[in-house]
Amino acid sequence: MSNDEHRFYFSSNHSIQDKTLATFTVNLPFPLELTGKWKCAILDCYIKLTKLELNSLFILGDFCEISLVEENKQLPILKKVYLKSNENYYNFLHPLYIPVKQTHLSNFSLAFVDPNLQNILLNTDFLIECTIHFYKHGG
Repeated sequence: MSNDEHRFYFSSNHSIQDKTLATFTVNLPFPLELTGKWKCAILDCYIKLTKLELNSLFILGDFCEISLVEENKQLPILKKVYLKSNENYYNFLHPLYIPVKQTHLSNFSLAFVDPNLQNILLNTDFLIECTIHFYKHGG
């Protein structure tokens, strides 16, 4: 892979987590230098959240540019995932690439919120994994 793109494999098992909320901080093994214009997308994800009745959720990334949601809310939304019953793995054939606002990443945070943009409360039996793709698209 060239220096113009990076893939990062996130797992909730290997991140710093708030004990009950679906908010995770990931310390990268080396800093990503993102000089120029970069975009990112979720390529795929595995979501195992037991005892939650959700039809969708939002994945927020603190490294993403802000998107307008609902009336006047602005959040760094990386992806909206429409959940299906009895399915945990989601592969996105046409990922939506979001502009990256930072030029240097040594860690980042991901948050998973419900359709009402409220924090998801987790029990102990959960697993969230995803592949994040960064690519340079100019500059």
